[in-house]
Amino acid sequence: MAIPTFTASGVLPPYLGDPAEGDRSPYRVYATEVVDRFATSMKRCEILRGWLRFRAELHKLGIVVGFQWLDGSFCEQLSRVEREPNDIDIVTLAETTAQEDDAVPLLDTIVATRPDLADPRQTKIRYLCDAYWVHLRETDANVDLVHYWYGLFSHRRGDDTWKGMVEVTLDPSHDATAERALKLAIRRLEAAAEARNT
Repeated sequence: MAIPTFTASGVLPPYLGDPAEGDRSPYRVYATEVVDRFATSMKRCEILRGWLRFRAELHKLGIVVGFQWLDGSFCEQLSRVEREPNDIDIVTLAETTAQEDDAVPLLDTIVATRPDLADPRQTKIRYLCDAYWVHLRETDANVDLVHYWYGLFSHRRGDDTWKGMVEVTLDPSHDATAERALKLAIRRLEAAAEARNT
């Protein structure tokens, strides 16, 4: 399904149609659709480039099963008087590879050896991603975490407006297309800026 249009409040709708039977947030899309929708300024393109680099690092570690929830001001329609987003908020809900029986060693390894992927302070600096993790196989331990992130991501900070979010599979098969789409978006933005300056 496509990412829906913004509401009058400038957020993604929490649902479309009947909330019991219609489409509901999180809206499942591929990385290319995220780029197509949100690559509307050079700052947003920079954030998208960081997000795609973050995903590429996860894929190198074999983290390809699961999904990411995307949210924050990046997924909102900011008015001209408001600032550009500084980053994109992400929760990666991932499974380990089939060969691994215990999820803890993989996550411990990432925390110990890749703080650039595990520490939100570092992910913000390196990838412009405010990034957090939930492991899908530890269901009993992490149901509360999933509830927490869903509750946080489904309301706008400041005024508690109910809103939707985007879900992107960790499957890397569409990321190369997203990279190409981002390069095209950057060229279009540069051409538009050049046209305005001439």
